[in-house]
Amino acid sequence: MEELHRLEGWPFLVCNTCYEVKQGTRRKHSSYILLLRTPDFIRETRNQLTALKDLPEWNPRANFVVILKQSIFPPTKPSDFVDEILTEFSNWNAMYVIVLLPTKISKLLSTENETNKKSIKRSEIEEFLPILKVYSSAPGESFDLCGKVTKASLINVWVSGANDEGYFLYKMPLFRQKILGTFHGCPIRVSAFDYRPFFIQDINSGKNKDTISFDDGLEFRLLNTISKSTNMSVVFDSIPVGGDLWGRPLENGSWTGILGRVLSGSSDVAMCSLYYVCHLSNDFECSKPYVFDKTSWCLPCPRPFPHWLSLTRVFKLDLWLVFILSYVIYASLMWISATLNNMQGNKELSYTSVSKCFLNLWAVILGAAAHGKIPRKSVIRTSFVLWVLYSLVLNVVYQTFLTTFLIQPGFEHEISTVNELLESGMEMGLPTTVDTVLPELTSKLYIRRTFCTDMSTCFHRLAFEGNFAVLCSKYNTEYDVARKYTDSNGKSLICHLKEDFSLQFITLTVRKGSHLLDKFNRIISHVLEAGLMNTWWKNLKYKATLRAASAFTGHNSKHTAMTTQHFQSALFVLAIGLILAMLCFVWERLHGVE
Repeated sequence: MEELHRLEGWPFLVCNTCYEVKQGTRRKHSSYILLLRTPDFIRETRNQLTALKDLPEWNPRANFVVILKQSIFPPTKPSDFVDEILTEFSNWNAMYVIVLLPTKISKLLSTENETNKKSIKRSEIEEFLPILKVYSSAPGESFDLCGKVTKASLINVWVSGANDEGYFLYKMPLFRQKILGTFHGCPIRVSAFDYRPFFIQDINSGKNKDTISFDDGLEFRLLNTISKSTNMSVVFDSIPVGGDLWGRPLENGSWTGILGRVLSGSSDVAMCSLYYVCHLSNDFECSKPYVFDKTSWCLPCPRPFPHWLSLTRVFKLDLWLVFILSYVIYASLMWISATLNNMQGNKELSYTSVSKCFLNLWAVILGAAAHGKIPRKSVIRTSFVLWVLYSLVLNVVYQTFLTTFLIQPGFEHEISTVNELLESGMEMGLPTTVDTVLPELTSKLYIRRTFCTDMSTCFHRLAFEGNFAVLCSKYNTEYDVARKYTDSNGKSLICHLKEDFSLQFITLTVRKGSHLLDKFNRIISHVLEAGLMNTWWKNLKYKATLRAASAFTGHNSKHTAMTTQHFQSALFVLAIGLILAMLCFVWERLHGVE
């Protein structure tokens, strides 16, 4: 046997009330055998189950065989003791339990099962000697419609013949299926909250704080499909108190938020964009993932440059420096050439004066007429023509791009990497409890983090105030952008990094051992195979866009009509020129210059 167990890799575990555990593989256990030897068998059962529960391999959906010593229960009404044992197991979500009771009586069958008596001949009853009675909770007889244990029933008897050959008297399985196909409208308690697009709260449900209802949502539609397939009625639990809506572990082993509701037993299911957390606690089990979500850093969209910079942004700084340097050098050479050409000092020529020479060349750049006569020297005139050609080309290029910069001045530098985000000094908002799933967010790199108890407030600050980043979900962000963060041109007011921060699986979470999980997984598989999740998501996003179409904010939109705002740079230069002219006028009046 030991060699067979080793070859097959079966988990083999020995456990007693002293909590001495010998672990095998980390695969979930498929069956347990518990031996109860003390009169306080309920406490002994609880102790053994507690020891098993602390193991990662603990599986409440396994088959349990409980053996009681005959000396620890009275011979009358043994089924009462079995009822207590089965009730204790049901508190641990264990349903597939059989209890073996040894018997002292010589009769084959007691009066507990008259139906089985009629099917056996009298001679057979007198010939066989019973050894063990097998009790369990049979579906339909010992369960109510909602799966609660009501009583134990005798399901089989182990007997031995004359040659000490033992066998079960009835040919039927000891562990029968107890989760039926329908639940007859039994309630399933669900913990969720308003978090779009997964659960969209009914606007009228906020009037009553004790109850909550939803009218749409991606997971809400999935939940409706599950409830219709299983004929269960959904009852939503109240919203958890505090900011930890999803839940985080506490030092005492409990959890907050909707996960805490499931762990305490007040809810059967927790679902609301809930990331996979079953690797963090041995007390939960997660369904098959039905949404593959991506988290990324959402950032303020880059702001447009001020319009008064339009005149200078046509050329880069180095090109402006080259242009100014060329102008100074060329004007200086023109002045030197004109001066050398007029050694007699004819002051009437415009190019023998430094100021007039610089002003004439500047007039050519602006496309105006130059003042004064050009020296007749062919070298000077050729140089002047070359400057005219240079200015013409420069003017054509400048004026070609100037209109574009006046209408759309462009945008400032956009943060494109996580390192740039960390170096920007920007405050970073995190959804509550996300650090439980992504512990790297607690490092010193994200020291400027703050938790967003209300994601809509954080997104509003991000979209309209800026200087704030949010770690956001792909589905939540796309839905909110389509719903209320889009301008009149259909452009998003929220930008994000191209690189994803993490990939997360969204699942529904139940308490470990929940017998609803297998049925949920089968329904989820059918939903995914049919492509319903993608269809529902496209429909929700389309409806959000239609609802927001009549109320576009128009923030950060493009305009084609030229306004005063587009000519800020020209007006700014005009204002500087008027100020300089006024100062020159005042200076001339004070000094008597005519």
